[in-house]
Amino acid sequence: MFGKTYRFAGEKEQEEFKFNPSAFVSKVTIPLPAPQPKIMIVGIKGSGVTTQIKLLSSKYKIESLELKPEFLSIMKSEKDKRKRARLLARGFKEPEPVEDEEAEPPVDAEIEDDPAEFVDAIGTHYQELF
Repeated sequence: MFGKTYRFAGEKEQEEFKFNPSAFVSKVTIPLPAPQPKIMIVGIKGSGVTTQIKLLSSKYKIESLELKPEFLSIMKSEKDKRKRARLLARGFKEPEPVEDEEAEPPVDAEIEDDPAEFVDAIGTHYQELF
């Protein structure tokens, strides 16, 4: 039907298809619509890549995706998850008293900084995120 090859799980399914093929095929519009174009543009900083992407997206009404901001937002959310996990594992610790009201509170390195073994394997973590 329509020059297509169909495969079935068994004899029963094949007989059902032969009896009423339109019940299965009618869900698919023939001819199938063409997929949206996917264009990848790379270049060094200052070569006009961003400008070209904006021009193409506006002309052809397609979405653009910039990997750097997307990747940085994912990295930030993952770091926040790790910080929260360390905070929950350590439990509540009363903050140290601050003498100067205008000064920023001291940074808790135990919570803010990733452990050394994680920093050593940061490349693997980046690959997993990407």
